[in-house]
Amino acid sequence: MAKRVIFSVFFFLLTVWVFAQEHSQDVWHEGKVVLRSGDTLKGELKYDLSENILQYKFGNRIVTLTPKKTTGFIIDDNVLKRERVFAVFGYNPYSTYKPLLFFEILVIGRLSLLARESVYIETLPQFDYFTNTTFYSTRRMVDYAYFFMKKSSRKDQDYDIMEYSEKKKQLVQVMGSKEDQVKDFIKENKVAYGTREGLIQVVNYYNSLYKPKKKDAD
Repeated sequence: MAKRVIFSVFFFLLTVWVFAQEHSQDVWHEGKVVLRSGDTLKGELKYDLSENILQYKFGNRIVTLTPKKTTGFIIDDNVLKRERVFAVFGYNPYSTYKPLLFFEILVIGRLSLLARESVYIETLPQFDYFTNTTFYSTRRMVDYAYFFMKKSSRKDQDYDIMEYSEKKKQLVQVMGSKEDQVKDFIKENKVAYGTREGLIQVVNYYNSLYKPKKKDAD
């Protein structure tokens, strides 16, 4: 009986630890933010892309910044252990009015790859074999939406942003005249174009097709 109780407590604590892990938007990161005034602030930053806000902490004060006040920010992510770059762009697929939003920049080039993250709650059943009971645990998960950005053909705007539907047909259509080359690249390299890493790989390849070839030395 004692072993059963000890195991149940251990299982409960392990479940709590797994489901309580921190995400990047939960913690403060060292970084810098560039204001629209041209000034740069350095210090601790905390972001929430769902709410479209950025917090800047210096001393005992916390200032909340919106995309209207900044052009972007950079953080040394304490959770993912890598540098991340964010910029502000106007986006609204349903209207000519395009509110400013924070986007993470994954690839910058002729075709740029952007991302926005959101946190959602997932509920999963857990079974305790010692008490023969089922209970439910919730955990906060991170989801990413990806976007392609190209120079606009319209005179009234600088760029076009399109959300990626995670379909290969849309992906290759974005590549325009390089569609066949991109198809071959995906097939030959078995690129998982539905993943973050795969998308980065495909967009980088597309951009490389436009890089000028080096002339042979005389």
